[in-house]
Amino acid sequence: MPYYLAQIIGFIALILLLIVYQKEKRPNMLILKLLSSIFYSIHFALLGAWTGSAMNVVATSRSYVFQQRTKKKWADNKIWLFGFLVIIILSTAFTWEGNHSLLPMIGTLIYTFAFWMKNERWIRLLSLVGIPFWMIYNVMVNSFAGIIAQVFLTISILIGIIRFDKRK
Repeated sequence: MPYYLAQIIGFIALILLLIVYQKEKRPNMLILKLLSSIFYSIHFALLGAWTGSAMNVVATSRSYVFQQRTKKKWADNKIWLFGFLVIIILSTAFTWEGNHSLLPMIGTLIYTFAFWMKNERWIRLLSLVGIPFWMIYNVMVNSFAGIIAQVFLTISILIGIIRFDKRK
């Protein structure tokens, strides 16, 4: 039963994640990314994929702080970017499951740089680079929802690029 519950929670996260890249404004993208990360953290924990779960816990905090960048001066300090990069690396070391733990770490490092950007176009473009790392990890930990998420995420990002970036 936990496997099926994990997949259901993963599909909820998937739906939220797909909507992220269809938003035109960065703050809305980050709020949905935060919610998606919460569900993905639970999803990976239920699968026993602890590095994937930890990366999504970090992503939840990161999305909150980065979402505040345009509103609060404290959140616009580069120390947050570097702090999250260090936390990602330490979290990977703490939840080490073998060499495949490097995959979500690298993907999350890339997404961290992407969501630090204030330009929505760069968020979409850099996010495409992180997808292969998470795709391979999802296959390795049997995350059916995660595999489908990466396919649809790629499509969603490409649609977002066409809708918002190509017309500008």
